[in-house]
Amino acid sequence: MKVVYVLYAKPPFLGYVKTRLARHFGDEFALFFYQLMLWWQAALIEDLLKEQKKAKLEIHLALPEYISLRQGSKLFKKAVNRKLKVKFHKQSKGDLGERMAHTMEHAFQKYDRCVIWGSDVILMTKDILFEAGQREEVCLVPATDGGYSLIAISKKQFNPQIFSNIAWSSKQTYKQQKRNIQNLKLPLYEFSPIPDLDTVEDIAENLNYMESHDCPHYQKIAREFTYYLASTLNLDYQSG
Repeated sequence: MKVVYVLYAKPPFLGYVKTRLARHFGDEFALFFYQLMLWWQAALIEDLLKEQKKAKLEIHLALPEYISLRQGSKLFKKAVNRKLKVKFHKQSKGDLGERMAHTMEHAFQKYDRCVIWGSDVILMTKDILFEAGQREEVCLVPATDGGYSLIAISKKQFNPQIFSNIAWSSKQTYKQQKRNIQNLKLPLYEFSPIPDLDTVEDIAENLNYMESHDCPHYQKIAREFTYYLASTLNLDYQSG
């Protein structure tokens, strides 16, 4: 089975990312944190490619009119400081459902299964990605805010209607997506929920987990976040 893994992301551009965080700490802090999130996704992609030599990965960027795909991919690569062997694409126009439908229609010209996940999910793991790519059911990873962070569908299951009549970025998103899958009588596998990190409260709730985790990537993110936050608020911080 040929599987493609697609990361949905925005280019790390000042004033364009993590707008809810920016309301509390400003655009520069929001950009810094988003760059950390992209760094984690890049590490995740590298780990997946090391273990799954035949895995195909793409990064689809949501681009404003004033940033080209070339500029956006350069900003992404600079932020993660890695030479990723992935293809960059521009997301199509429309709401999230229309964009994902377009991505999958294109993917199924070459691949048997498509896994799409979002860059805001810093607690995503390569094991979840790999399992979602190998299972036969439609797969969803719920978010704790009512949305979801990953969807995986096989070519034989795909129907553009799977993304219709959904209120995106709402507390009803996951329920409505699940309803569509069930209405189409498709088998569904639901992973345990993973939080999106969109607000200060989201970060605070998960900071201790990242600090105490044995994964050095999580420790780096927690350390960098704490240091930057302390610097922003002019607090005394001793890096461990």
